[in-house]
Amino acid sequence: MKKLSRTDSALEIIRKAQKEGKLTIGYKSTLEALKKKELDYVFTAVNAPQNIVEDIQHYSNLSETNYSPLNANSEELGVACRKQFTVAVVGVLKEKKE
Repeated sequence: MKKLSRTDSALEIIRKAQKEGKLTIGYKSTLEALKKKELDYVFTAVNAPQNIVEDIQHYSNLSETNYSPLNANSEELGVACRKQFTVAVVGVLKEKKE
């Protein structure tokens, strides 16, 4: 699994996925997609609860999904996702093969 080195590039990936409709927002939907191996990337906010971060890390390892903790807090992640609420976890869906 590759780790993203810069928060800026991670936020760009998130913004692009959001525009393309390939973003899961929130713990439950991201965890479901992880379990189904539907994600390319998973990002957590710096202030996400520790139990959520541990679950996301665990399932990212099992599904061999790229995981990257961000230096951005949940407010900044919410803004990057164009939401008016805080967001602790997001996932970027894989390209569907036809």
